[in-house]
Amino acid sequence: MSSLTSLLEYPRSVQSAVRDSLALHPPQRREKRYAQQVHLRTDERPASRHAEARVVNSKLTRKEALKLLGGGLAATALGIGFSAEAAEALSQIKTGVFPYRLANPKLPTLVGGFRAFANGVNHRPFYFAAWTDHTKPQAGALYDWYEQDILAVTKTLGVHLFLSLEVKPKQPEYSYRELWRGAPTAAGIDSDEYVMNVAQHLKSWTDRTGHVVPVRMLHEFNCPPLSDGGYGGPEYMPRLWRRWATILKGGDVDSKLRAMGQPALRSSQRVGRNDNLLLVWCILAASAGASADINWWEYWPGGQWVDICGADMYPSPDYADRRGQFAMLNRFNDFARKHSKPLCIPEFNWAAHKQIDRPAPTRELLEWIVRHASRVRFSAQFETTKDFAVVRRGDPHPELRKLYSNYYNKSVFRADS
Repeated sequence: MSSLTSLLEYPRSVQSAVRDSLALHPPQRREKRYAQQVHLRTDERPASRHAEARVVNSKLTRKEALKLLGGGLAATALGIGFSAEAAEALSQIKTGVFPYRLANPKLPTLVGGFRAFANGVNHRPFYFAAWTDHTKPQAGALYDWYEQDILAVTKTLGVHLFLSLEVKPKQPEYSYRELWRGAPTAAGIDSDEYVMNVAQHLKSWTDRTGHVVPVRMLHEFNCPPLSDGGYGGPEYMPRLWRRWATILKGGDVDSKLRAMGQPALRSSQRVGRNDNLLLVWCILAASAGASADINWWEYWPGGQWVDICGADMYPSPDYADRRGQFAMLNRFNDFARKHSKPLCIPEFNWAAHKQIDRPAPTRELLEWIVRHASRVRFSAQFETTKDFAVVRRGDPHPELRKLYSNYYNKSVFRADS
């Protein structure tokens, strides 16, 4: 592609997709300058490389590039004259799953749940999605809710990790505001110590594997019932985010914190610099009736501390509620684009009515994801509990399972292979 003016020769839908891709990482001089002052990493690489996508040599032949990219949207783009790199940006959505541990009664583990899901929808996700157990210090190993070693599960499955970092204060004695001042967590240790333990495990993992790990913190902060009042509100949540992001990224953490005007590190431990983490800032896309339509943008910690913007989405079977959800999702996507950040859907699933099999709302979300393929880096299906698990014994939701199978085998989701 010799110039932006050549976009005028291409179909409007492809023009839009490429504009989105090119807009992901414009020059960010102000943020870069400040980030350098506090020794944080800024990433100005092309968006197609940002989420660990394969780098394509521009000298490859068209046939070689098509083979590498896997066809689909990329093939269409190459067919109308795009470079291999630009074409790749159109088709790179990775998928993940938070497995239902009991999906396979013969193997009631997260490994069994992941494999049951992959078999059920005829698609192997790229990410094993896991939560840290906020009641454990995470010292000896990185534990999930079910006392299983997260990194051992990821290694056994031979996939990549998408981690949700859960840090909670010791309750009911303390709140997130007290965490800022050094109150103990639910794990019985300082929050700095807790995050440092997680950072050391992730550093060891990324050094060994070379993998890039998306890490989501303080998720769904805009839904007070689910976030303990917004994790301290817009006065405290962004401070905690910047602090924990700085610890996770490692290096001379204490100096960075001081340069930011934050209190000194409350841990004697250290962790090396880790450039293989992608920090995910995540809202819940919900209608006003779900107590989630607050000024979520007031919680923005600053672009240098966020790599990807995420929106959890559970499409409602109620039409009016669903319209509100998609309105919020579109506003959030616009916000992310204005801040030069790509998008992800860290949690989604069906409408979660226990005995109702309703594929239509979920189909609408999947179609939205496909239409925004140039913006979305990954999605993760939430199967953690029985009420949400589509793939489990007895096949209670065959239409939904068929829906997921059909969508996951579209070319737009072939980044998993």
